[in-house]
Amino acid sequence: MFTFSIAELALKLFGVKTASAVSHRIFCHTTMSFSNLVGPLEEIGFYGHPMAFLAPTSYGQPHALMINFQSYVDKMMIVLSVNEGTIPNPHRLCEDMVESLRLIKDAVVSRGLA
Repeated sequence: MFTFSIAELALKLFGVKTASAVSHRIFCHTTMSFSNLVGPLEEIGFYGHPMAFLAPTSYGQPHALMINFQSYVDKMMIVLSVNEGTIPNPHRLCEDMVESLRLIKDAVVSRGLA
């Protein structure tokens, strides 16, 4: 929200070139980014072939870590894009995320919230 406000203010006060430069600088100086997308609630197909899952991602972002969440039917896909110079063991990060999500699920189930 803060980033949007600064970009909007720069656009109004200084014009498109300055707003573009501010936006570019913000993205180049951000370490991590999250993205979440609500997917379809029912299975979809591609030329008659059912899709097993959707896994969104993007390429070329200047972030050390980008996490994309995508729901599809009753599943949640999590896709990580990692700069190995900043995060030298991305597989360990994935294992830690799986363990953290398992702990969260166990806590929710044990409290009877699901």
